[in-house]
Amino acid sequence: MPATPDRALLRDYKELIGSLLFLQTGTFPEISWIISVLARYMTNAGEPHMAAAKRVLRYLQSRKKVPLQWCALDHALPGIIHGYADASSADIPDTRLSSIGYVFLVNGGAISWRSTKTPLQVLNAAEAEIVSLSSAAQECLFLRKLCIKMGFHQHRPTILYEDCEAAVALS
Repeated sequence: MPATPDRALLRDYKELIGSLLFLQTGTFPEISWIISVLARYMTNAGEPHMAAAKRVLRYLQSRKKVPLQWCALDHALPGIIHGYADASSADIPDTRLSSIGYVFLVNGGAISWRSTKTPLQVLNAAEAEIVSLSSAAQECLFLRKLCIKMGFHQHRPTILYEDCEAAVALS
């Protein structure tokens, strides 16, 4: 019979994960993946889960003096959206579920990002990358429409970087 989780620990864990979710949404996209993994244990968290969440806090503490960058870079045109999409192979082998993600930048600053477990079963890495590209393309269309509504017209195609040659060839 599984042990009943400690109520106080569970409450503290939920509060901590909620705060970390807020932080990753607004300022720290690099913690998205680990927060999505930790959030899976909201109903049955234990000491190891709390220890992992506290490690994320220590990481954020080390980033305290690193400023958010919002300036034009040499390789990016000012005011132009560009993005990166990626996927990892199945992290749960029996289910064939992979992790997918993307990030979109303007002037070197991240404006939109996502990291999640794919809802689809895939057979190989190329299929996972295609799912990631599809998700990123949907977000790209939304961002371009948002820019137009805000008066920032994108006169060039949005560049979306992908590291899997098979996925690029299939798309």
